[in-house]
Amino acid sequence: MVLRFIKILLAVLFVLPLAAQGQTSSYERNARKAENFFAAREWLNATAMYTLMLHEDPRQSDVYAHAMVAHYMAADTTRAVTLVQTAMNYAVPLDSLLSDLREVSLSTGSSDMYENLLLRVREAYPYLARAFNIRLADYYQFRSNGPMMVEYARKLLATSPDNIRYRRMLAEGYLLQGDNAAATREWTSILAQHPDDLATLLDLGSLYWVTGRRSEALPLLTRAYSLKPTPYLLHLIEE
Repeated sequence: MVLRFIKILLAVLFVLPLAAQGQTSSYERNARKAENFFAAREWLNATAMYTLMLHEDPRQSDVYAHAMVAHYMAADTTRAVTLVQTAMNYAVPLDSLLSDLREVSLSTGSSDMYENLLLRVREAYPYLARAFNIRLADYYQFRSNGPMMVEYARKLLATSPDNIRYRRMLAEGYLLQGDNAAATREWTSILAQHPDDLATLLDLGSLYWVTGRRSEALPLLTRAYSLKPTPYLLHLIEE
């Protein structure tokens, strides 16, 4: 009787680890299949694998991001959008999800996918509008899209008027549109409140320098050099 019990116990101890390994390998097999389908741009097959993966572990941000892109490319934008709410239901941080979504979207070579997904999700979940406006503003800055930088910087400044980051973005957007006067006004306004803002000192000083206003550039570049000395700034100042 005791010997039989020991045999059963050993069998259980042996089988349980194998079962656990089987569960792990199932997820890993689905992950490998998903990766292969995604790389081959077999979007419907990829969505099926990501669905299985999320069923096993619904807390992985990068899996949601890949699934969203696969659904979008398979022309199922509704499912791509609703995955955001599913992810948040499982406490996946929105910031992590959006960072992964940006990386995965850009990796496909589709330049407008990330933008379109952000716009669609923002429309579906208006209470998340600010979070998505921040991401859209960053995307337009990455793309050096002056008009959209101005539009989204203004949206964000409407609720955070003293945010230096978005004020600098606004000025840069003006500059990209060729409106040097508006860019100069915004940078000057920033320095009136934050005279040691290094990025603004460099931006306005550089604009003055390249447009021949060197007497106005010199104090700004000198101040920037005092905050962060570089050989390039020293060369300009001593020129």
